Amino acid sequence: MSALPERPSPGVFADLPADPPQPFTASRPYFSASQLNTYAGCPRQYFFRYLCDAVEDDGTYFTLYGTLVHRALERFHEEYRRPHEGDPTTMEQRLTTLVDDVFRAAAGEFTWAVQAELGRLKARRVARRYVRWLVERARREPFEVMAIEGRQVLDLDGFTFVGYIDRLDRSLESGEVTIVDYKTGSIPESAHAYREKINTGRDFQLPFYYWARRAQGDRVASLALIQLKDPRLPVEPLEVRITQLAPRRPDFRSRNGVVTEDELEQSRRSMIEICTRIARTGIEHYDVGDDPPCQYCVYARACRERPAPAAAAFAR
Repeated sequence: MSALPERPSPGVFADLPADPPQPFTASRPYFSASQLNTYAGCPRQYFFRYLCDAVEDDGTYFTLYGTLVHRALERFHEEYRRPHEGDPTTMEQRLTTLVDDVFRAAAGEFTWAVQAELGRLKARRVARRYVRWLVERARREPFEVMAIEGRQVLDLDGFTFVGYIDRLDRSLESGEVTIVDYKTGSIPESAHAYREKINTGRDFQLPFYYWARRAQGDRVASLALIQLKDPRLPVEPLEVRITQLAPRRPDFRSRNGVVTEDELEQSRRSMIEICTRIARTGIEHYDVGDDPPCQYCVYARACRERPAPAAAAFAR
């Protein structure tokens, strides 16, 4: 019987040259603002989510809560296209009824029944504050809701972008359009801070919607984020008007500000640059972002490049 060959020691292949890294070119049929925002925050998370098709969980309570609030508002504005013409009391009752309907229909999707009930009660309080703000805003500046959850498709330099706008409002006086996005999570503290996110390539959602609507011929005058997170606080949107020139002395605290057309154009170019790197040039390694959202990332345990726990605690 011949002897078995000896197993090579671990160091036998240590001196062999490693294969040179090769750029990885992703073949994607389309891009979305959410994908680009993920890439801007942490390219590594983008790699896991969109290129590896890694399995995620079914979502958190907060994700489901936000989805249901959006659903109730969608149904509400299908009925109330011109809020200034509606009766405030009737509108408030209608929206709270719709909140009850969507939360009770989705009760089985929550982990615990108490989550569904607490979410419903919270959303009812938010709904009442929302209607009070809506009526005041609509009577001051009458507008018509021209689209709800409107699907947007935009081609930029051969890349297709797809997204959904929560609400499009058109002023009945000027005809100008406001792009509205509901947020049940956190938003920047001020309009200036939001403008900085656009300028540093950390938020592409509303700039993408802006260019999509411009391509449709709309005169987009402003972009608005409506925070629907805390039922204890009145609804106070963060809104930026689109101007030619930046202010000389920006207000660092106000929730009303500006963003220039040049800044939105730079955001458009950044969208194209990112997509070019991903789908045409290729990327050898998807690095972890400068301020990665490791605490909330479902891939954190599989990511060997995440910051050490001590560093992550002070990353923000």
